[in-house]
Amino acid sequence: MTTYWLIPSDPLKFDVRGALGKFGGCIDWKKNSAIQYNDIIYLYEAKNKKAIIAKFIVINDYITYKTKFKDEEFWKAKSNFSLKGYFRMQLVSFFEKPLTKEWLKENGLKSNIQSAEKIKGNLLMNIRLKEFEKEIKEFPALKKSSRAREFNQYGSESISDVIEAYLIAGKSHRKIDEEDLDLNSNQTKGYPTMGILHYLGLDDRHKGIFHYLNKDESNFILRQVGALEILDYLDDNTSYTKEKEIKVINDIETVIRAKEGKKVKVYTYKHERKPKLRARAIEIHGTTCKVCRFNFEDYYGELGRDFIEIHHLKPLSSSDEEIEVNPATDLVPVCSNCHRMIHRKKDEIVSIEELKEIRGIK
Repeated sequence: MTTYWLIPSDPLKFDVRGALGKFGGCIDWKKNSAIQYNDIIYLYEAKNKKAIIAKFIVINDYITYKTKFKDEEFWKAKSNFSLKGYFRMQLVSFFEKPLTKEWLKENGLKSNIQSAEKIKGNLLMNIRLKEFEKEIKEFPALKKSSRAREFNQYGSESISDVIEAYLIAGKSHRKIDEEDLDLNSNQTKGYPTMGILHYLGLDDRHKGIFHYLNKDESNFILRQVGALEILDYLDDNTSYTKEKEIKVINDIETVIRAKEGKKVKVYTYKHERKPKLRARAIEIHGTTCKVCRFNFEDYYGELGRDFIEIHHLKPLSSSDEEIEVNPATDLVPVCSNCHRMIHRKKDEIVSIEELKEIRGIK
């Protein structure tokens, strides 16, 4: 989840603009352990302007003194150097009208901005309303189509992927067919994607409209313009932003095999999974494997944070109909190795207790 930060800077100590000019719109900042990759930084100029002057995104949260930019020329005094860690952030934009300290105080700021602090609640909302005032005002009206055939062929997860690929990534209809719906675009010619988008009221005016925003920010704008149906589909996927990176092999897979080296066609029955159920299962059960007690963060550190696979105790493939899933009783976290062993035999699922017994775990 993206965290938003307010960080003070002193132009009498460090020349931010000079460093940005030399290092391609990026600067290294002294590390705060809570600041992570992809977080958003609002830079507050403590002297002179006394206002938020720019917005950045963190692109690397592990920069050492040896790997940091050689930016000594932009420091006013060597005593300001730090031998500790840094994070690297990239400029998103400068504010045409900086948000003054007086404005911030009127809109929810409680502190004097002495060090890095999280922005949330009313202050974050008001900053966003100001920052995206133009985008909200000029958002193209939705013109919903009555044709629902293509839309009704797909589940919420696929529809969410299509919306995100169009609004944020700015992909073409054909490319979304190919990359997000797993279709042959030479045959479909982009019509499935177009049908989904048009049913929701999205057309060429909306393509790539949020290309410079993260999902959290685009969701905010959709909420302000009343595009609640679209927002519902994006929100349904928000809690699992790394879904494609850790997606588990589908439960049913039939392959027409051929000689090694020759291409094969894979026909797969896809069972839609609700990301919210996965998120809720993690809230209830945590991210430690229920079989072997392996925890990715304990072993891999920051790289492994929040990583775990979720196992359905009753496989989705066991029913042709939608089934009710209770994350407290029907879902459990398991590591990748244990999950593979649970599903090792195609027609026989190994239970958690059986796998514990095989492993000699009580």
